[in-house]
Amino acid sequence: MVRFEDVYLRYGRGPDILQRVTFRLEPGSFHFLVGPSGAGKSSLLKLLYLGQRPTQGRISLFGRDVAKLDRDERALLRRRIGVIFQDFRLIGHLSVFENVALPLRISGEPESRLRAKVEELLAWVGLADCITALPATLSGGQQQRIAIARAVISRPSLIVADEPTGNVDDRIAMRLLHLFVELHRSGTTVVIATHNEGLVQRIDKPALRLSGAVCCRRPRRIFLAAASSRKKPRGRCPHDPSAPQATRPAARPRRFGPLPALADRLHGLPGGHRAGQCAGRPKIAARWDQDLSGRITIQVPHAALSESANPAEAADMDALVDYLVQVPAVHSVDVLGPQRSAELVEPWLGDLASEADLPIPQLITLELRADQSLPAEFESQVTALAPGAQVDDHQRWIGGLLDFAQSIQTVALLVVLLVGAAAVITVIFVTRTGLSIHRQMIELLHLIGARDRYVAAQFQAHAFRLGLGGGLIGLLAAVATLIGLDRLVDRQPTALLPDLSLGYMDWALLLILPIFTAVVALVTARITVLRTLARLT
Repeated sequence: MVRFEDVYLRYGRGPDILQRVTFRLEPGSFHFLVGPSGAGKSSLLKLLYLGQRPTQGRISLFGRDVAKLDRDERALLRRRIGVIFQDFRLIGHLSVFENVALPLRISGEPESRLRAKVEELLAWVGLADCITALPATLSGGQQQRIAIARAVISRPSLIVADEPTGNVDDRIAMRLLHLFVELHRSGTTVVIATHNEGLVQRIDKPALRLSGAVCCRRPRRIFLAAASSRKKPRGRCPHDPSAPQATRPAARPRRFGPLPALADRLHGLPGGHRAGQCAGRPKIAARWDQDLSGRITIQVPHAALSESANPAEAADMDALVDYLVQVPAVHSVDVLGPQRSAELVEPWLGDLASEADLPIPQLITLELRADQSLPAEFESQVTALAPGAQVDDHQRWIGGLLDFAQSIQTVALLVVLLVGAAAVITVIFVTRTGLSIHRQMIELLHLIGARDRYVAAQFQAHAFRLGLGGGLIGLLAAVATLIGLDRLVDRQPTALLPDLSLGYMDWALLLILPIFTAVVALVTARITVLRTLARLT
């Protein structure tokens, strides 16, 4: 079942913790792992439960060379190994039931069968009355039994225990050892690292002895190790009156969720708001081009229209209109009367625009044909018929206006890209922060057989919900902004500010925005988590 062949282990550039370790364990065997303090017992156990890779040598578990396994195969192999950590590694915000059920949930056990198995096992270890308690409310011995129950709930082929009796008295230590003996009788291979020589002597089982950095099998169990100085956790269970009362209440249970709502504020709202504001800008430029290109405005000064004007400076409006109509390049001629001219200047002059003696020029708007050009003498003919008249060809300055509009579009696009990049960076930062905060929990999930996809799913689902919520908020802000701008533009009677109403495609893009934001958050969180987990063994 287990074979070590000339195995070495060192951490970083330090000295070798283990050297020339060679042994084998048969299926259904029971072994103690003993040795002096610092000999590498915990390091050897890490190699056994795939928590560390050897520096050199070959390790085979269940007939598989661990060096040739990919990450998913290593995760599946870990599910066949039950680990009891020296510090228990219980998840504080989960109840006793949830802690014990964790390996079954990772392996996909149906909920209907899961509950019955957990309740039966908790009754077997004497914790049936503590099923809803939190670990902080339990004594050290009870926490140890929870760790044992979690290690054996999935019926592993190999159980590895690191100092399971290190923080309890001899009476409870013997009870725990009897639990291991019962598990061994059911056919499970058991390896227990301990420094308690008295307990080793009482249980007539073979031992693996670490002497310095060499591991070998010995019929005698001899060790020299200092007692663990770790304090017993304080707390009590309802049915354990001997356990001291916890000095502070247990933390409120929290679901596994590493991303704080900061991601919602930083990558949801700004992206949606900016994208919504920029959605209509290409259409504005197009409408400017459509409304202003192919048009000419002629302004005849008020003095040329007056009856008292000098005949040499008077405008012949009928002759001017007749000439304009006859020009082949002119499609239509629109002569604005005094009332329409007054309406145009009313936003700037207010009530003064309705004054009868206000010298408002006569405006004539021409719409040109796209396939023809004006004759070269056009302006001279106009000024001859209407002295002082000004011909405003919008094509002369529409190019600069469109260049300006294009610059606005480019800046808007850069703003959206910057906001999107900031959103991605924010998700990466917050996800990594969550990984750091929940590092112990992630390592535990990793060591009890959770695949990388399972861990990443916890983060990406939370990121998707936050991104979707932020996108919806951004969508509402964008819609409100566009409606406000559209109503503001409607009040301005000028061709420079065309209608800002959106078409069906524009609204469809805005409605897709929340989903797009959520997908960006999901993908970013997933990639970040998977890359971080790839650094683990």
